[in-house]
Amino acid sequence: MQHVPRARRFIPPMECRPVTKLPDGEEWQYELKLDGYRLQAVKNRGEVHLFSRNGNDFDARFPSVVEAIRALRAKEIVLDGELVALDEEGRHSFALLQKRSREPARLQFYVFDLLVYDGREILRRPLRERRQLMEAKVRMPTGGIVQSLPVLQGSALQVISAVESFGLEGVVAKRLDSIYMPGEEPGTWLKHRTQQSADFWIGGYLGSEGKRVDEILVGKREKEGLQFVESVRNGFVPATRASVLDALRHLAEIDCPFVNLPEKKGPHRMDAEKMRKVHWVKPRALVEIAFNEITSSGHLRHSRFVRLREHQDIRR
Repeated sequence: MQHVPRARRFIPPMECRPVTKLPDGEEWQYELKLDGYRLQAVKNRGEVHLFSRNGNDFDARFPSVVEAIRALRAKEIVLDGELVALDEEGRHSFALLQKRSREPARLQFYVFDLLVYDGREILRRPLRERRQLMEAKVRMPTGGIVQSLPVLQGSALQVISAVESFGLEGVVAKRLDSIYMPGEEPGTWLKHRTQQSADFWIGGYLGSEGKRVDEILVGKREKEGLQFVESVRNGFVPATRASVLDALRHLAEIDCPFVNLPEKKGPHRMDAEKMRKVHWVKPRALVEIAFNEITSSGHLRHSRFVRLREHQDIRR
């Protein structure tokens, strides 16, 4: 094992290869794909540093995580994991994690790998050994901010089916004999999304005008004009309702911007009665929506609000 000096040290994270189908077999383990920040925690005795995926300093942004790492009994370690924010229902919320004004109240740092132990790199040990060492030596208090990410039990098909039923983002498969290859994507770690996502324009919302957003009506731009695809109600928390409302506050419009409404039939219908309750807006605010599939009629199944797109985020 290579000795690591007692100083700030960032190890570029190993990457997962996207796949449309996960392998099966005893040589693979499965983990939940999380919706947060990839985070590396470096502890050199009493000194702790947090690094983002790109090696940026996250110490000041998440002081409670720094203190939780400092409290771990292990003295010289580097942990690889994912930091998530939990909404009031206990679901991962990337939008809450993105808030810059203050640290989210409910944070969880899920650790899935141990890269340095007792001041020495263990990158070339197989994953099963690194994981066993992490579980045995890095004692993470039950119910604390820092937790070991559980390994999901069952076949690839069973795991994916369970994750889909809860509307979660996806599954990561890792070979138990895989060594840790910093900054590389060797194909021994794979990720499979159970939900896809895309960007859509907001054309209206349901709720109390100027006070509350309960649902957003979203669409995509086509040659004929803005096509309604779904009224999205899932995925919101108080903070994201407020940010969406702020984005729409100055976009009020009298007329419906969707060229294919009203819609009188089907589970996604937006008939004249329901349209009377909609507050229409100019379609200038872009949001990312996750969904399972697009139906033959052009609607989204099992849709969920992910985030409001900042101007610099917009995917061309």
